Amino acid sequence: MPQPFIRFALCILASFVFILSPAAKSYCDQIQTQQTDTTTSAKTAIEPEDNSDTKSAKGDTSKRPDQETFKLDMEIGGVGMAEIEDGPAELGYAQARVSAKYHGFSFGYEFRNYRWSGTKNLPFAPDWEDPFNEMHAVWLGYERRGSFNRQWGWWLFGRASSAFEDDILGLPTAILGGAISYAMSNGFIISGGIFGSYNQADQFVLPYLGLTYRAGAKSGISGTLGFPFTSLNYHLTEKLFLKARVGFIRRTYKLADDNPARPEGEFRTQEFSSGLSVNYAFTKNWEAVLGADYLFARQITMFDDGGNGGSDYDLDNTWGAYAKLTFKF
Repeated sequence: MPQPFIRFALCILASFVFILSPAAKSYCDQIQTQQTDTTTSAKTAIEPEDNSDTKSAKGDTSKRPDQETFKLDMEIGGVGMAEIEDGPAELGYAQARVSAKYHGFSFGYEFRNYRWSGTKNLPFAPDWEDPFNEMHAVWLGYERRGSFNRQWGWWLFGRASSAFEDDILGLPTAILGGAISYAMSNGFIISGGIFGSYNQADQFVLPYLGLTYRAGAKSGISGTLGFPFTSLNYHLTEKLFLKARVGFIRRTYKLADDNPARPEGEFRTQEFSSGLSVNYAFTKNWEAVLGADYLFARQITMFDDGGNGGSDYDLDNTWGAYAKLTFKF
């Protein structure tokens, strides 16, 4: 195994020894997103666990995400070409992603292959050359959910990740946050909390707000209205349901030392995504998803090393699509 992977794994494991120690008194993991940071065709990598498979805090005995034995997601997708600064240069990408969860732990890998057109007109890349093509992201997280009583619940999470062109240790990122929830008698759950992300080039803190209706229902309408994501499920049958979703996506990549656009710099992409997916559970252990997304309010930013000298460029709206298989054991 390459030395950078070993060093990265040791750094993450050392962090979790501290996080999970009795002195720390907290448990952490990934936020969604899909997808932010890491955030999957068009899903936020900064998002809490989807509640479609969980129940309210009111005495339910179904498994929470930290109690499931093993869950594996495999996804492929892509985003269509879109003009940069009103063209004629264009940018799009294809993507593959695999992630797993085990007793609250989550880990995964994502690969993006960026496609460029009209590079001679790019404002940040010289000599007709593609600024970059292949980008990678890896992450390891932990989440913990619990309840104070039959109505009040809590949720804590954390994630260590890195998004990069060729050096896995180029831009380590930490994401931490938590929320509390209140389950009302009419099937609604109110949630509120905060989460933040930190790396050398990009830092932010955002609120998490949510109003969930009929969490875990296998018939009719259920979903969550909130920020940074909103989703609505409609079950046609117990096994087949539609999901509409709106979310925020943001990620920063570390560029290579010899990158032609910004050597040793950073590349940030952020956008909003709205989409619709068809979800079908073949068995209780196997589910398939087909979805399409519309990406809007898009922007990319090119930084010098350390997040200095950032230049923003608007991207046109575009469409994306993805397919996903989920296995639970």
